[in-house]
Amino acid sequence: MGEGLARAIVIGSIALTAASLTLAVVCVRKRSRIRPRFDLTRAVVGVGAVLVMAEVTHVTTPWVAVDAAIAVGLALGFAQGSALEISRGERGFYARRSPAGVVLWGVGIVMMQAAGIAAVAGHIRSVFIGFRGGRGVATFTGAMLATVPWAVAVLVPLVLLIMWRSRFVSLGSLIGTLLAPVVTAVLVPVGQATWQAVVLALGGAALVTIAHRDNIARLRAGTERRLGR
Repeated sequence: MGEGLARAIVIGSIALTAASLTLAVVCVRKRSRIRPRFDLTRAVVGVGAVLVMAEVTHVTTPWVAVDAAIAVGLALGFAQGSALEISRGERGFYARRSPAGVVLWGVGIVMMQAAGIAAVAGHIRSVFIGFRGGRGVATFTGAMLATVPWAVAVLVPLVLLIMWRSRFVSLGSLIGTLLAPVVTAVLVPVGQATWQAVVLALGGAALVTIAHRDNIARLRAGTERRLGR
C-alpha cells in the first residue's frame, strides 16, 4: 500500500507541476507593479537563508562554490531586471517581461528547479555513499527556506504540533512536505512566492514522499515507532 500511495503522489505531482508551469507561462508577460523595497528584502532574506542553512547543516561544499552560485543567481536576476519593459501606471511604475526577459525567466526556472530538486535527490541517494542516504526532509526544508521562507514559517509550527500530538516524526514530516506546494501556491497571489517555487515544492515533495514509502506502509499497518517508545 505504501508503494501505491507513493506512486499516486508522484503522478499527481507531475500533473500539478505541468499545470503550474502552464499557468506560469500564460502569466509570464503579465504586467505587475514594481515594489523595490519588497524585492530587495526578498533577495536579502533568500541569500541570508542560504548562508544560514549552509552553516547550520555544516555543508561540505567549499565556500567559494557557494559564493559562486549566489553570484550566478544575482547576475541572472540583474539580467532579468535589465530585460524588463517599464511603464508608468495609476499606482506607480509597472514592469513586464520582454521576449529576452521571458527567455531569461525560463533559464531561471530550470536553474532553481535543478538546484533544489538535485539537492534533495542527492541527500536521499548520494553518489558518495553507494546511492544511500536520508529522507531528504532537512534538505527540502532548506531549499524551501531559501526560496519561500514564509511557507516554512507557516508549516514548521504545524509539523511540530503534529509530531507532538501523534508522537510520529514521519507523519509530521509527510504532512508538512505534502502541504508545502499548497501553502506555496496560496502565497503566490499575495506576492510572497512564485510559480517556480510551487514547481520546486511539488518536485521536492514527491521525492521526500517516495523516500518515506516504508514509513507510509508502517503507518497504515499501525507498526510505525512513536517518539519516546
